[in-house]
Amino acid sequence: MSVNVSIGSEQPAGPPKVKVSVREKETQLPVSFSIRKTLEGNLIVFDHRDIDIVIMPKENKLVAFPKNEMGSHVYDAQSRLFRFLYKMGVIKYGTVQGGAVYNSMQADIPVSPEYDAIGYVLFALEKFFDIERPHFAYEEEFYKEFEEWLTEPDEDDSTDFDPRRQAAEKGSIRPGTQPFGLSAIYRL
Repeated sequence: MSVNVSIGSEQPAGPPKVKVSVREKETQLPVSFSIRKTLEGNLIVFDHRDIDIVIMPKENKLVAFPKNEMGSHVYDAQSRLFRFLYKMGVIKYGTVQGGAVYNSMQADIPVSPEYDAIGYVLFALEKFFDIERPHFAYEEEFYKEFEEWLTEPDEDDSTDFDPRRQAAEKGSIRPGTQPFGLSAIYRL
């Protein structure tokens, strides 16, 4: 498998290609996600919103790390990823377990002398991202509309200013009064 890495501001025309050899045949698979190669030779995929995916070819492992926040949504994303990769046949499902880093999950990639397993994992990740992208677009649009609803309400969800009902001083506790007695011990 060959991975082309270019450093600098120039972007290659079109999506990068990953070579996958299948029984002495070499095919080109288009990959359209952000991927980096580390000094150890690991491949890191950054395209998912909640997790970073690391492919370790030397150890034949795939690890999913949380990106920023930790929570049930990260576990759900990891679970969907490993379930999908199992159904595609590119990981051993019995090896899915928690990783050495907090909130990470890992699985073993099966070794095959006939197939390029890492190429198939990259191909399966591309298919997984194709499934996840509409979900992320829907969530982004939902939160955008929700923010607009809060900041710019329509006539049915807003009220006019009424100085009698919206006065600076209301109720029995007047602003600016100093506490006295035992209530003064809680004053900061």
